[in-house]
Amino acid sequence: MDNMTIKQKMGCLFGGLRILVISPIWYYLIYSILRLVQATDIMWFLFWIYLPVGVVISFVEVLLTSILEEK
Repeated sequence: MDNMTIKQKMGCLFGGLRILVISPIWYYLIYSILRLVQATDIMWFLFWIYLPVGVVISFVEVLLTSILEEK
């Protein structure tokens, strides 16, 4: 971990901000919209599938692009 370049460190920082700040806001907005439109059961089902899959994919994407990228 000590051999990380500045680019990799910045990628980790911005990726962490994306995961910890932007993603929760996005999911809250989607949740609010679903409540306002009185979403059907299938819409709620899809939302509860989308939420954990989106979080995992965001984490893996940040990990792969920031740490494993060696360009």
